[in-house]
Amino acid sequence: MLESNPLSGLSRESNVAPVKSIRTLSATTPFEYNLLTHSNFESWFEQKLFGYRQVLRNPLVEITNPQKLTSFERAALITAITRANMVIYRCRTPERVNQESILSLAAQLGLTRLDLDTTTNNQGLAELADQHIVTEKPSIPFSSAALNWHTDGYYYPTDQAIRSFLLHCERRADSGGCNLLIDHTVIYGLLRRRDPSLVTALTHPNAMTIPAHRSEQGTVIRPACAGPVFFATKDGALAMRYTSRQRHIQWQKSELVRTALDQLREVLAQASDLVLQHTLEAGEGIICHNILHARSAFTDVTPHSRLLYRARFRNPISGGVAALPTSLLPAA
Repeated sequence: MLESNPLSGLSRESNVAPVKSIRTLSATTPFEYNLLTHSNFESWFEQKLFGYRQVLRNPLVEITNPQKLTSFERAALITAITRANMVIYRCRTPERVNQESILSLAAQLGLTRLDLDTTTNNQGLAELADQHIVTEKPSIPFSSAALNWHTDGYYYPTDQAIRSFLLHCERRADSGGCNLLIDHTVIYGLLRRRDPSLVTALTHPNAMTIPAHRSEQGTVIRPACAGPVFFATKDGALAMRYTSRQRHIQWQKSELVRTALDQLREVLAQASDLVLQHTLEAGEGIICHNILHARSAFTDVTPHSRLLYRARFRNPISGGVAALPTSLLPAA
């Protein structure tokens, strides 16, 4: 289901005050790009956009039994993920889907290394719902407010990155709650097309610093972390850590990084034709390689209406990694 202007009135994510001591991702993290020639890059990127747009035109894969995928269903899911780093699935009998079957679906795609934190339940799933009824100031993902562009776990170092996630809709909101999705590889390509130095700047190991997360008593819950926006994974994929929040985030103080950040925001604002907009219905879900995503605000007339289950994983989707040409990745 498409919605017009789903990001109007976006709220910023809640943050904490910065601290002086930070943990740099890696002093040895490479950030120089050996870029392809312009003609070879354009050839690669046009092929990427061709496959990506095919998925945008038909992003849905229907599933009969999420606990036992057919070979056709699995192939359809993997094909879409290889082309666009994402797919939307629709279970034919949503009333039969439970938390166990959601994790079983993920496992059949090789997703087993769950990211467990204080928001996950005993199954390893986070229950995304408006929690204003139980707490005065819930974090933005657990409220009805809009979520601006980000990748999950952008506060983690690259060796602990969230590589994939699954988002399953148990109950949709009475109105709103549109998901916006765009492949981070496409954003990389659009920036590279403008100027290769933009992506080079955003691979600097200190490009973006997330301040420490502290409790109300001042105890450090998660240390501050500095790292690149774009980085290469061990399996040859391109990954991204990014948040569009404006407060309590430290960007490297260089003209090139500031310019690259401005250009990144402009690309996101102008890429509406490459954004998949979809409001999940009950029994539908998203499986992806931690792409850039956002969400419009939603309204629940009925208490406890909207409920989504989220599983985040530290490994990629099996068979779904589309490795970039070596010359497009940060040098090993």
